[in-house]
Amino acid sequence: FNIVSTLVMAANEKRGDIAILKTMGADKWSLRAIFFVQGAFNGLVGCIFGALHGVYLAINLSRIFSTFEELLGRKLLS
Repeated sequence: FNIVSTLVMAANEKRGDIAILKTMGADKWSLRAIFFVQGAFNGLVGCIFGALHGVYLAINLSRIFSTFEELLGRKLLS
């Protein structure tokens, strides 16, 4: 959903640029390809970023919880 909303916002912001490309002879398939590549790149970067953070959190979960427990002064998990 976020990737689609980002692409819609990018298309709305670049309407003038899209119009210039169309007047220079770009067809709608080449414009779609540009936005497809942008969406694929955003999705790929997001997946890699999310996977790295997920693995980091999974590996350090006990250390993170012990830090929160020390800060709060309460035992969160037994």
